[in-house]
This record gives sequence, C-alpha cells and structure tokens, in this order.
Amino acid sequence: MSLKSYGDTSIYSELFIMDHGRLYASMPHYSPQKKIISRELQQFLWGNFELIKSKRTDKYYIRDINIISDPSNININRNSLYAALRWSKILARYLPSRHADNDLLINLRDNMKLLEHPKLVPTRAADFRFIWLWLKEWGIAPDLIDFYSSKGFNEPEIILLTQIQGLDAENVIKLFSYKLNGNIRQNSLNIAVKLAVTFFQQK
Repeated sequence: MSLKSYGDTSIYSELFIMDHGRLYASMPHYSPQKKIISRELQQFLWGNFELIKSKRTDKYYIRDINIISDPSNININRNSLYAALRWSKILARYLPSRHADNDLLINLRDNMKLLEHPKLVPTRAADFRFIWLWLKEWGIAPDLIDFYSSKGFNEPEIILLTQIQGLDAENVIKLFSYKLNGNIRQNSLNIAVKLAVTFFQQK
C-alpha cells in the first residue's frame, strides 16, 4: 500500500495481508538506492509475503516475497494510479491497523482488475464499486435506489450504479464496452462516489 525509507538500510512497507489486515513490515539490509528488489516492493503488487514477527518488539519483518501479479497498467495510466492511491488512503483512514478483513481484501483485488482497463471502464466506476461493496460488507450501505433517488439521480443513472455494484468485475468490463444511455450525466459517477464515502464518516 505504501513504501517508506527506514534509515539508510531498510524499507518500511504498509501491507494488506490475508488473515492479518493492514500492517507495517520492514525489510532490513536493503538500501533504497538499490534497484535489485524494487519491483517486489512496488505499491499495488500482489504476492505471498513471508513475514517474521519479533517477539521482543512486536514488529514484522519481510523475509521473502513471491510475486503473484504485477498490475503494471495501473502505474502506466495516470487516472488508474490516482484511483489506487485514493483507495490506499481511505483504507489507511478507515480500516483499523491489524484488523483482519479478508472480504475487503478480495474486494480490493477484484476492483484493481477494473483499473487495468481504463479505456473501457471509467476509474470512477471502479471507485464506486469498491466503496459500495465495502459499505455493504460492513453493513452501513443504505438502500441504493432510495438513497440515490433522493439525491436527484435519474433512472438510467440508478440502473447503472445497481449494475456496477451487482455484477462481477468481468461483466462490469463488458457493461462499459457497450454504448451507455445518453441520459447519464458525465459527472454522475463522481457525485455517486463522493456521496458513498460520507457513510464512512458517519460510522
């Protein structure tokens, strides 16, 4: 999720780990100037991390990394990169440290797939799907139709939002490969995301 230099010989990384949640781990004896393992420590990289927990300090150390996927398209496309950075910030803000949430991790990975198709799927659609499914998992999502109807969204817009959060990632990509209804406002997805995020602030 994020990388920081820790002294002259270590990297300090924020990770989102299955069964462990969001935590920090350091990789000792690694100079930030070296490039030999920089790929393994990129943000938004998925892999199996072998961690060691210090009994004395309760800190985690990265012993080894086995890369599963490297979503390079996210780093290439500016809008996708900004979306992934937004998700990292909101996770850091609202997900407690070391609070395991495997469903949220699966949700994150599933929607990262959408960010790899910026020419087909608007990044704000991926934003909305990630946030709304997170709200539903935590039990704080309102009724989608009632809520967005009360905010002035028209029927085609509400149908689109319902489809985005109800379809799997592959079918969301197919959805946006077709020409969408012309009655949908250009900024409707942006407004929908901003309204959805407010429910975290009310929690």
